Amino acid sequence: MLDPKDIGEWQHEEFYRFIAQAYDKPRYVLHYKTDAPLNIRSIFYVPEQVCAPMSWEQGDICPCAPKRRE
Repeated sequence: MLDPKDIGEWQHEEFYRFIAQAYDKPRYVLHYKTDAPLNIRSIFYVPEQVCAPMSWEQGDICPCAPKRRE
């Protein structure tokens, strides 16, 4: 595991683009680490663009949300 100080901005951008299937940059990058009772390390990315609920049509679900299988 890499330390957050050892990861460059370009590495965050590439990883975010791979995970989110997006072409923009993350607006914020947050690192979370805890040791007790479990050792948890995570990275939280906040996207540059946000879904705007006012642009949805009546009855639509969030366009950013994954599609449901029925």
